[in-house]
Amino acid sequence: MNKKLLISVFLCFFVFFMGLLARETGTEQKQTDVDKTKIVEEWQTDPEAFAKLFFENDLSLRSKRKESTILRKTKASIIEKVDGYHLKWPVKFGINPGWLGMAPEGREELSKVGDNMALYVLIGPDVTGWIWITPDLGPQEVEKWSWGIPPESSVQVKLKITRVIPMIMKNGMLVIYLDGGELGIETSSPRCDWPEYSSQFSPVFFGSSNQIRIMSSHGFPIKVGLRSGDKGRDSIVPSNGEASFFVPDGKYDIYFQYATDPGSLYQGDSFDVSSSRVEIQLKSIGAGDYKIRKIK
Repeated sequence: MNKKLLISVFLCFFVFFMGLLARETGTEQKQTDVDKTKIVEEWQTDPEAFAKLFFENDLSLRSKRKESTILRKTKASIIEKVDGYHLKWPVKFGINPGWLGMAPEGREELSKVGDNMALYVLIGPDVTGWIWITPDLGPQEVEKWSWGIPPESSVQVKLKITRVIPMIMKNGMLVIYLDGGELGIETSSPRCDWPEYSSQFSPVFFGSSNQIRIMSSHGFPIKVGLRSGDKGRDSIVPSNGEASFFVPDGKYDIYFQYATDPGSLYQGDSFDVSSSRVEIQLKSIGAGDYKIRKIK
């Protein structure tokens, strides 16, 4: 009888202890989750320190290769380590560095399905790579975070890491594609009253559409917004360069934000397109036939 009693008491203590251990483990897990929201590591505030987690201290240009190399498998433990953590980084809002490095044909192909804008950080000696931040937003929301922010602005970005893809490109450059949720953006740059839209023009995966080509002779980048009804799309024309939109038939309003006058909104003459190609040349004030006026 005493033996049975001792066994019963032991079992009771065992069950109690296991329950206590489970609660402590659960508490530790919750604590770990809470810690991910805190800024406690250098790489959470320093993008270059983040890059060194994947490429080590050597951020120099690598040798050229036949194909780009994805480091997901070799860096799986580091990817798992940073997953779910929050970042607070100084970044740039401007033209995607990858887009700038493409041939004109490649730029046009990408312009058929999206814009050339990005939140990015240049890394390494003499810019040997970059980190491209792609917010986890729906396809209709992807541009809205940038409304009113002038091109090439310094931005403070907060986000929760949801996916990391470190790569070495064919040309040897180091690139990290970083997806993030819970996006927060702050900038000290003046913002203009940028025109809103409800949804983007549909991407052009197959077939053809109207090309609107915008060429600039200005020595600074210009953000351009096309609007037709409740639809729109934005892009950035580089300094002394060009960019294209591919859109369906319709009547279009066009807006501009200059990097040299970030708090102002400019509008050009509206135009119709129908199975055609439109070219707009942005020249110095008073030059050319295409008129642009400041409206806000």
